[in-house]
Parts: sequence; C-alpha cells; structure tokens
Amino acid sequence: MMLTGRHNRGRLDEVTAENITQLLDSYGQQLSNEDLEDMVKELNQQKEEEKGKEEEPPLKYKKTSDLQYSFSAMENLTDKLFDTDDDREQNVIVKRV
Repeated sequence: MMLTGRHNRGRLDEVTAENITQLLDSYGQQLSNEDLEDMVKELNQQKEEEKGKEEEPPLKYKKTSDLQYSFSAMENLTDKLFDTDDDREQNVIVKRV
C-alpha cells in the first residue's frame, strides 16, 4: 500500500503499523524501474478518472408535460397581449430612426 498521492488521502483508517514500518524502511532505498512504472500507471489512472469526472456533465431532462405547459403559457400570454392591444397595427409596425 502506497501512502503517497492524492488517491490515498482521507483513507487513514486503512493504515496499519505494518504499513508505517514498511514505509519507513523503504525511505532510504532507491525505487526500482518496476516501482516507477507502477507509480506512472497509477498517476495516469488517476488523471483518467479525474478527466472522466470533468467531462460528464449531469444530464437534465424535461418532461413532455412541462414543455407543453410552458408553450401553452406562452401562447396564452401572446393571446392576452393581442387582446388588450387597442392599436395592433400601429404597434406591429417597426419604425426606423
């Protein structure tokens, strides 16, 4: 069990005395090529997991009944505006300045 990196933060309940002893014993030793390759693989895996989390926006769905209600409300508002407009022709003409 490696105790370094962001991947293992917050998991102190899994650390045992044996893990600490092993870490202290290995502190002065050089890393082997295999150890370095494992660290690179773990880092790449962490990056892929973080990248996957960032690229997946939550999907939002609208119910057909909600859309129908919204369009109906807009249509009712438009009808009401036209019904209360006394001079419809004058208000529809666009004047250029």
